[in-house]
Amino acid sequence: ASVILIERYGYLGGTATAGMVAHFGPYVTAGKQVVYGIFYEIVQRLQARGACPDGRQFDPEQLKIVLSQMVSEAGVKLLLHSFAMGAVVEKGRITGVIVATKSSPFVVRGKTIIDCTGDGDIAAAAGAAYEKGQGLDDYPQSGTLIFFMANVNLERALAYRSRQERARWANPSNYVDPLIERAMTAGDLPRDIGVTYLYPQPAAQPGTVMFNLINIYHVDATDVRSLTSAEVEGRRRVDLVSRFLRKYYPGFENAYLERVGDVLGVRESRRVVGEYTMTAKDVLSARHFADGVASGCSPIDVHSSDGRHGIASLRLKPGEAYDIPYRCLLPRKVDNLLVAGRCISATHVAMGSLRWMPTASATGQAAGVAGALAVRNNVPPRQLDVQLLRKTLLQQGAYIEGAR
Repeated sequence: ASVILIERYGYLGGTATAGMVAHFGPYVTAGKQVVYGIFYEIVQRLQARGACPDGRQFDPEQLKIVLSQMVSEAGVKLLLHSFAMGAVVEKGRITGVIVATKSSPFVVRGKTIIDCTGDGDIAAAAGAAYEKGQGLDDYPQSGTLIFFMANVNLERALAYRSRQERARWANPSNYVDPLIERAMTAGDLPRDIGVTYLYPQPAAQPGTVMFNLINIYHVDATDVRSLTSAEVEGRRRVDLVSRFLRKYYPGFENAYLERVGDVLGVRESRRVVGEYTMTAKDVLSARHFADGVASGCSPIDVHSSDGRHGIASLRLKPGEAYDIPYRCLLPRKVDNLLVAGRCISATHVAMGSLRWMPTASATGQAAGVAGALAVRNNVPPRQLDVQLLRKTLLQQGAYIEGAR
């Protein structure tokens, strides 16, 4: 198919590169892999470069190169530094996307439009219904600014992390790392830092660790003022915590702040209301659907919106995986539009599993194939033969748990 890919940054990858979330997350359960297709081709290309040794931790800079190569090889027309800011809708059908660029604003027309903004920006602009938050307030899961520390003595750092983890699980509701408590008492960390323990996660580069636990609360990723405030606050906290690590945490005595995400890592914002809404029960019961087009096995990982409830984690049984129905990719009311990634149709809790990158990538491949087949067969995506879609995905090497 003829494809134009609109990208707001100067490189591809989104959360994985701009957000520096250099960990793909689960896509294997009890030895069974449940996401293949384009996602796994990316993993394999990174591994060939030595940039993803364990299949999960990866080098974001190498990922930028790999994605650029893959898009070029596929003949995709790429528009970088282009912000998709609106939609052209004619009689309930989306026919184009309004793009803001350094050259000028213009409209990109398409027979099928796929919204992979993560925030459902285009779907919302086109008039699709969406949900935010959890029904209790307007705020989704908290956001996090990822950062990396280099020149770390991993042996000492991981040994202390293990001792800390044992103590935390012995007292999960009230645990505070004694080093953090000591730093707060000494005035080296403010009481409102929003961190009770730290989890250094080894990165793909030797002697380097990633931190993904400094949560920023009450962030609305669809509001520029909220995002601005969160970015500024995130960097303030990264500075404080990186200084704390060098002064207090074993193994960080000679470490330095190597890099910080270009943008805040956003876990959740808009969830577009589709023809079907995925639920937590669907996830945890490993439900299969006749129109399943992607699969996942990631735990439901829900970070508090306000810092009062901690992190909820619910896991599927080992070896089990769920399907995501095609209907979750089809927004109500708007034709010629598909959504993929963390803005597909799901409840607040279910999105805690669907948002992980391997699963989000699988919905991306499903949406892309659906869009191409819809154009080829001259039908809107809503009328596409879903069995043809499933067959085509399987022929491409994608995985659908219920179609085994």
